[in-house]
Order: sequence, then C-alpha cells, then structure tokens
Amino acid sequence: MKRNQYYSGRRKRRRRQKNTAIKFMIIAGTAIGAIITSFLIYNNLKLEDKYILKERIDSIYFSNIENTVDSFTKELAVIEDETIFNDSSFTAKALAIFDVNNKNVLYSKNGYEKIYPASMTKLMTAYMVLNYGNLSDMVTITEDAMIKVGGTSLSGIRAGEILSMEQLLYALLLPSGNDAANAIAIHMSGSVEEFCEDMNEKAAFIGATNTNFTNPHGLHDDNHYTTVYDIYLIINELKDNEKFKEVINTGRYTAEYEDANGVSITREWRSTNRYLIGEANSPEGIIVLGGKTGTTNEAGFCLSLIVNGPNGNEYISIIANSETRNLLYIQMGNLLSQILN
Repeated sequence: MKRNQYYSGRRKRRRRQKNTAIKFMIIAGTAIGAIITSFLIYNNLKLEDKYILKERIDSIYFSNIENTVDSFTKELAVIEDETIFNDSSFTAKALAIFDVNNKNVLYSKNGYEKIYPASMTKLMTAYMVLNYGNLSDMVTITEDAMIKVGGTSLSGIRAGEILSMEQLLYALLLPSGNDAANAIAIHMSGSVEEFCEDMNEKAAFIGATNTNFTNPHGLHDDNHYTTVYDIYLIINELKDNEKFKEVINTGRYTAEYEDANGVSITREWRSTNRYLIGEANSPEGIIVLGGKTGTTNEAGFCLSLIVNGPNGNEYISIIANSETRNLLYIQMGNLLSQILN
C-alpha cells in the first residue's frame, strides 16, 4: 500500500517516541546538573543578591510567557466577552463571525462550547492533504474505504478505482464524500485510526485544543467533537492556500478516472454549499468564496464560510447545530450582515 512519506506507520512512530524519550533524558540530565550548580551558587550569594537574582529570573520568565502568548494571539481573533452580543434571531447552538484582517470578532454565541462538527470535519482532512499529502499521488481505492452506513453523503467511488489525490480532494469537499475521506486517510496513514492520530496532533499544533477527531469525515461519534472557535482556527490555516480556495469555490467538478480494469469513468460532483450553486444569496456586497457544510442528526445543520466584504476584508463565518437547512441559511445571511453594521 502506497503511503505518504510524512507518515511512517506504527514502527517509525515507536522509534520517534523512543528517540524523544532519549532526548528528554539527556535534556533532563543537563537540566538537573544546571539546577544543582545554580543551587550551589545561589547558596553562596548574599541575601540582597538573592532577591536581585529572583527578580531578574521572574522578569525573564513572565516576559517570555507574555511574548509567547502575544505572538500566538496577535495573528488571531479571540472571543472574549460574548455578553456584548445579543440577537434572539440566532437560534443555532453556536456561531461566530471573525474579521480576518483586523483580528476582530464581529459576533459570537457559544464560540467555545462543545459541538459535533459533522462534515466540517473534512476541513481538517483537507488541511492534512494540502500540508502533508501529494496532490499528484494516484490512489487505488480499497474496500476498507467504503462506507457501509446508509443515508450518508458519498462521492460514489468504488473499490479498485484509481483517482488522483487532487480528485479525491474535490470528492471530499464538494459532494462531501465520506468514502473519499476514508480513501485519503488510508492512503496517507495506512489506516483511518492512524490518520486520526495525525489529525489530532496537527489540530493541537495549530491551537485547536478543544477538538478530538475519531474519523476523517464527521459521521457521529460521541467522542468526535470540536468548537466553533477551533473550526475558525482550522479555516484560518487554510484560507491562504490557493488550491483550497479553488476547490471550495467550485460549484461543479467533472472527474475522469479509471476502474480496476482500466475502463474510463466520468463522474460529476456538485457542491453541497447553496451559495455556490445559486440556491442562496449572500447580503449585497458580500462575496462567498466557499466553505464547508455538515449535517447529522446530532450535529444539526452546520455551515462554515470564507467571504469577502465590501471593504475588501476577508471574514470567516461559522454556524453549528441549526434546526433546519433553510433556517441555517437564513441565520448565515443575518450573521454575514454583521459585516455591514
């Protein structure tokens, strides 16, 4: 089975863990030696010098913490006081809209509350593809990529068919193919389980620490969850990727590939985003660049968008757990209108 070079399976993972442990022991040993030396020096100092040394250490320590926090947050919008927002028309469980350019939160409701993301999960799967995958890879679809659950969104790929990773990215984000998500995971990591470990590791790395993925597609699992703010962090990492923008801005895509016998297959995928297929209109002056939908019984109706405002600024807008699909788009229109206020 072909795997991305970034992923090396369980054997190399164990080797990395062993090497990390060795490095930790070396660092720990060095640190202990430094502590003992510092202790001996410290005990030979006069009392007034001890106070001076302590003040200097405290100053450096807390300065470094503040600099680290500042460097992380200065590039991000941060939800602070949600009590300043009050609009009873927003009945969805959680939602928020962020000004990417000015790092402002225009509106937020339960932005840090736990939600089920449904197919918004595929944003993180796309992040993995675009940062650690190879779009020119040819992927043979395996039987274990097939989804056996009825009533789920599929791209229609079949075991034995051969598609490029680029085609699978379209299959992932347009028709929201759960089968495409599994195919990507198995190709990149060898198994869905391994891929989810990598997803969670990278999600934590970009700051999405209130997130846990148990699959690459978003079918419901009680332990598969995130927050609106963490979805913002994931989209924020994707927003400058030109391939991502190209794919999410596509209403329809025709893929041509072959089955196991070399027979040519042509399949058209249609976006689930109503804004892209002309079934919903954004407020005047606001251009929808694209995004990702999501729906399960537990997650309700979800939608995340990247849009351009009339001022040229870029915005990320997210709604989770709306009661109906129609209400989802009504509320999204109201949320986007915050840009115009």
